[in-house]
Amino acid sequence: MKPGFFKKYILLFLLIVGASMFPTKNYAQNHFNEVVIKTDTSEYLFSKNAITYMHEKHFAFRAESEKPVLEITIYPDSVYNFNEIHLLNSPDFSIVDSMLFIDDKFFRGKIKLHNTNNTDFPHLLFQVHTEKKVLIKEIKLLPYYEPVVYIKEEETQLFQDEEKSIQLHGKNLFNLKTNDTWIEESSYDHRIVKTDGNYFLQIKPKTTGIKFFSHKLRTIRPYVNEHSLLSYNLDPLSLKLHVLPSRIDFLNTDRSYIYLDISHKSGEEIQLDNNKNLQLKKTYRLEDQEERGGRLIAELFTVSQIANTDKVLCRVKPYALHRVEDGYLYIKDGDKNRFITNFNIVEKPRIDKIHIMHEGQDWTNNLSVNPGENIEVRIEGTGLKNSSLQFDGLPIIHPDSTRLSDETLFYKFKIPVDISKRKVSLFMNKKVTPYELLIKEYQQPSDFDFVYINYDGNNIPLNNQKLDKPIFIQDALKDINLTFDGNKIDKDNKLYGKQYINIEIRVMDNRNQLVDYQTINNIVVCPGEASPRFSYYDTKDCRFKTISLNDYLMQKTYNLEAFTQLQISVSHNEPKQGAVGYTRKVKFIMTRSIHFDMQVSFPAGLLVKKFNQQGIGNLSGISTAVLAQLAFYDKERIGRLRPYKVGAGFIALNAFNFSEDPNVTRDIGIVVLGSLLPVRKDSKFSIPLYVGGGYLLKNNTWFLILGPGIQFNF
Repeated sequence: MKPGFFKKYILLFLLIVGASMFPTKNYAQNHFNEVVIKTDTSEYLFSKNAITYMHEKHFAFRAESEKPVLEITIYPDSVYNFNEIHLLNSPDFSIVDSMLFIDDKFFRGKIKLHNTNNTDFPHLLFQVHTEKKVLIKEIKLLPYYEPVVYIKEEETQLFQDEEKSIQLHGKNLFNLKTNDTWIEESSYDHRIVKTDGNYFLQIKPKTTGIKFFSHKLRTIRPYVNEHSLLSYNLDPLSLKLHVLPSRIDFLNTDRSYIYLDISHKSGEEIQLDNNKNLQLKKTYRLEDQEERGGRLIAELFTVSQIANTDKVLCRVKPYALHRVEDGYLYIKDGDKNRFITNFNIVEKPRIDKIHIMHEGQDWTNNLSVNPGENIEVRIEGTGLKNSSLQFDGLPIIHPDSTRLSDETLFYKFKIPVDISKRKVSLFMNKKVTPYELLIKEYQQPSDFDFVYINYDGNNIPLNNQKLDKPIFIQDALKDINLTFDGNKIDKDNKLYGKQYINIEIRVMDNRNQLVDYQTINNIVVCPGEASPRFSYYDTKDCRFKTISLNDYLMQKTYNLEAFTQLQISVSHNEPKQGAVGYTRKVKFIMTRSIHFDMQVSFPAGLLVKKFNQQGIGNLSGISTAVLAQLAFYDKERIGRLRPYKVGAGFIALNAFNFSEDPNVTRDIGIVVLGSLLPVRKDSKFSIPLYVGGGYLLKNNTWFLILGPGIQFNF
């Protein structure tokens, strides 16, 4: 063999094994040729924008908002013969358009992400249907935000040892990492803080002169930089500082806010930096300008030095309002300026009014709320912005930062479904206020699915559509019962509370005249044990017993005549329910298919054909017929008889013919007759047409008869 033969084959084997271990298609492209995401401004391909994060492949894209809308396009691998692709639901997003196969080339859909800034690792799960099996494919998303941070001024002037706050501007600042502790450097101390939704650079210079400040900014969550790499680092924040020597010493305080007492009778304690020139047991004036004649803002009395600290305990008695952004406070001994400091003097927090807005309603000063209800609370007063407000027994709730002011605060929250308190007190700065939310159980009318009507073995909810039409009862109606299921009231995460209902019963005869009328009032049905509020309802007046209508009716259901109507009306007791309620009516009709009666008629001019005589027969005179007769009701018209009857009985031929003529034959026969007559409701007299036959007892022969008559019904 030639030299190197085995070496070539070993190299080829390693290449084949390496190719099998490292497939050319990445995670998202397994079964997919390509996945494309389009935002409002950009387009991203998985093949180009996939990035490894936390040891997993993620589809990275720049998010333009916290709730971006994404168009997703999938180009399937033709080898697998995809039939359909479904995007599975997820709490991370809402599906705007489902995945559709377009032009036999690609699948396309659209989603809206939910608050990507607060959602960790959103992902897409696709259910892929091939000819052989169903697959689940996952694509992890990495929406990122790159903060842009800048300071409006390029240069700022401040005094040595002065602590100054400079507001930061830009976009996506919520992804900017802040510092609670100071970063100490030789020339200055600094930190980035967030206050009331705004971001500030706080800097305190230690030496004088021109300083070129630089602060390394970092993000909370990573973003993709210009090198297509994940990064937490931003461009440094730079600023030129012109630090002037302190003409007077700046004394820092331990408090940012002092409350103004309108009566000027009391003051508040604060701590100031100690200074060799600051005298103890001395009263200083705090004015708003360095020159003489400044406005008196407060008086400062130095009480004593605090042991083992470089602080002095002071008492401040404020006389006017002051904001830090309005300028410094000058500490003066008489008219001579000694030091400078700064803090806010604001009105003492006070609550004047509280209003509540329920869902779909307007503001009201009625502080009654319901368990499980979403409400918005508006608090009006003074000094509210920097106050701590808390509703007793509820989780910590923060005010709406977009509508934050000293005069008005807005809170949105949900009353817990299982809240046990009847009153929720409002605390301000850990002190109880006169205001409290009153927890009131729901008394909303519920559809009557908790009321069941029971008859002849049927048990049907009162709101069932079967009861929209009259119920026809062919036989005797033994009884009608009403039962109640409290577990049907509070359901589907919606509370209704106690139900107050009245029942009205009417019985109408076949002439539509009222023959019985009863009412059952003040029935109270409470939610059952399935309700999350079951243990909090007052159930003393609740009723769950079965109501039998026969216990109230004089006309018992089992004695109702044919075509009697029984009407049951169930309605909410609106004055007690406190709202417009539901009304449900059910109608029962006692029906019959056959009517039996006794008939006496006087046929005249009947054609009588006797079987033992020749010819077509003879005409009879006035006869008498007594029949037991069946009539038939029309199924289409309630209570109306059909125009024919069938009966059996006796007939006396020529009963009123007393002539001695031997040709006149009087005889009695057993007969079966059918009659055809006009149908008139409640008619006692009619002229029917008879046809039938029977057997003559005297002549001992069968016969047939046909002809008119006069009929009386009893």
